[in-house]
Amino acid sequence: RRSSDLSRRISGKNGEFDGVVVASLDPTYFTCFYAELKLGDQGVAALYDLSGSLLAKKTGQKESFAGNDSAEPIFARALHGEPFGAQTYRSATDGIERIYHFKKLPSYPLLVLIGEATQDVFAEQEKTRVQRLLEAAVLSVLLLTLALLLSWSGTVRRRHSAVQRKALVQLQNLTNNVPGLVYQYLLRPDGSSCLPFASEGLRELFRLSPQQVAVDASPILALTHPDDLAGVSASIQASAQTLEPWVHEYRVKFDDGTLRWLSGTAKPQRLPDGAVQWYGFIVDVTQRKAAEAEIEHLAYYDSLTSLPNRRLLVDRLTQSLTARARSHYKGNGALLFVDIDNFKNLNDTQGHKQGDLLLQQVASRLNYCVREGDTVACLGGDDFVVMLQDLSDNLTEAASQAETVGQKILATLRQPYPLDHFTHHGSASVGVALSNPGHDTVEELLKRADLALYRAKD
Repeated sequence: RRSSDLSRRISGKNGEFDGVVVASLDPTYFTCFYAELKLGDQGVAALYDLSGSLLAKKTGQKESFAGNDSAEPIFARALHGEPFGAQTYRSATDGIERIYHFKKLPSYPLLVLIGEATQDVFAEQEKTRVQRLLEAAVLSVLLLTLALLLSWSGTVRRRHSAVQRKALVQLQNLTNNVPGLVYQYLLRPDGSSCLPFASEGLRELFRLSPQQVAVDASPILALTHPDDLAGVSASIQASAQTLEPWVHEYRVKFDDGTLRWLSGTAKPQRLPDGAVQWYGFIVDVTQRKAAEAEIEHLAYYDSLTSLPNRRLLVDRLTQSLTARARSHYKGNGALLFVDIDNFKNLNDTQGHKQGDLLLQQVASRLNYCVREGDTVACLGGDDFVVMLQDLSDNLTEAASQAETVGQKILATLRQPYPLDHFTHHGSASVGVALSNPGHDTVEELLKRADLALYRAKD
């Protein structure tokens, strides 16, 4: 195997050339380091030069030191000038779908690539969910302890006011130093509510003081996102009726437009007068929600066009075919494969940046050509798919409807494309396949649409 040679110029006091320092590194230097990353059995860490030639790769227990992966989508973006980025795709080398992250080294013509198998990422999400359950169990113990402290402080208040004040100060010091909000929520028999106790975390999470909600909890409830208010109210009522712990995630919205995701857990207790009192804890989970959303977007959407990718398209096709076969619905559907003519020439002559701008405009125009219930997807590069649903149950009429959409797409994609410093004129080819619910599989439908596109281009 070959080694990696790194060199640095040596300059004299006046900047004149004074020599060169050269260091030769064995590729196993890199794979030994990559082994420490713990990316899973299907994860990959690799070092390439900018032409796509492999210098060192670690995949599970396997090491590689030769090959060329320039055909992978990441290298098109790197050659386009992107210093770093992320993309989800299926490797042409081993067929495994991964979420890849790449970064070009600023001082050397090298590119570092890290990829984690999509199924491992989702497995990690499940692990996180289990961890949250464990945290909830620990939290329940904390809440029970808090309830005992609060009950004890009430008894002390009646007997020894001086001791009670000391206990209350200790309780406040404890809860004020716990991340999030520790609170006591009281739902009265008449439906009104309040927070008799709230830690200082209330100010950070809700921008309210404990005094503002000590008698009336409506200011805190008014901050609940309108789309989540019904769910929050229903969950509180259900907990009050069953005396099961209240566990809910929801959003709050402030006057300046700021949105915040919160996760709450509370243990209820019915009082002699019929009121229900909860001892609870609320934390900010906005960053976790954002990370989950980013992972989902990378897994199901094309990073350049933001259109659904192959995974999401196949999922929607499967659901559509299954639902129509199960309900014996006679309406037809259609799949249109769209290919941009001579796209490679634009990339080769004008650069990948102009090609990316063209693809983004194509995605926007395709969305304009379809109805709200239809799907426009990007399979990578200049390959687009349009999924039409609820066409006529008459096969001839359905074919005519699909043809009308195809003609609209062709006309729209023939319009000029304003790019950075010039206007591009192009065209597209469309292949159409009607779906046959109860007989077609997803793969068969995709193959027929691909074959129709091949014939259209001929």
